[in-house]
Amino acid sequence: MRFSYLQRSCRSGNHVVRAEFRLLDPVPHPSFPNPTIQEALCEFHFQGKPGSMWTPAKPGALANLLRNSYPEFETVTEQGFQIAIGSDGMVAPAPMVPQFRLRFSNPESVFLLQIAQSTFSVHTVGRYPGWPAFKAELLRAWEAATEVLAPNLITRIGLRYINRVPRLSQGEPPRAWLKSSRNIPEALLDSLPGYVFRMEVATAEAERSVTTVTTDQRPSEKFGALMLDIDRVSQRLIQAGDAQLPDILERLHEDVWQVFDQAKNENLEAYLKGENRDTAA
Repeated sequence: MRFSYLQRSCRSGNHVVRAEFRLLDPVPHPSFPNPTIQEALCEFHFQGKPGSMWTPAKPGALANLLRNSYPEFETVTEQGFQIAIGSDGMVAPAPMVPQFRLRFSNPESVFLLQIAQSTFSVHTVGRYPGWPAFKAELLRAWEAATEVLAPNLITRIGLRYINRVPRLSQGEPPRAWLKSSRNIPEALLDSLPGYVFRMEVATAEAERSVTTVTTDQRPSEKFGALMLDIDRVSQRLIQAGDAQLPDILERLHEDVWQVFDQAKNENLEAYLKGENRDTAA
């Protein structure tokens, strides 16, 4: 889905009236037989309605509500650390208050759901099912969970796609799969292994785009993999049940796709289409 915007302004007395029209161009994105998406996730940060509090009964209520779609349920505790500087000037890690998440899964589904006191996220595990299915499950699960969560406002929406491309040699530079673009600098493309590139820009008021390129190593991979991590964030406040939520998600997804589409070169295009890797790279 592609979006374009048309703005018109006119003056009435001492006031300027501005109207914005959104035009939708329904051009579907291609579906590749060999996708590189390791994980896709969308996370909402929300504020509860006045008087709504997290209680010990909510995990059980959520598990009961979601059991048909997500029959497996567990509590995951996350322990974080922060750097503290003592009176003697020494630097030491200081443990933070443990945070917990409720994790809901289904062995027969590619989706995984995580909920905490003020966050809600849907993740894909295994083969990516495509944006229409991902978006539909995200909206369905959110609508169901609001019955227990009682959210008032969504304060942040993050849509993130983590791409993994196995590398073909130890010294393979990023240029083997990527090309320079608005988000990928030319200097990165010929870097030797050990590179970490991260760019965070404010694309609009209360909106950010984060692009990260690095490498990762798994025991099963001889040369590791190139990681292209694209994160699109909106911090515009909207009502939890705002009718514009599907359109906001479409816009964020379109932005993620544009970053990926502009960064992939012919080799990565061939790999996505399942063509011979040796000749593609």
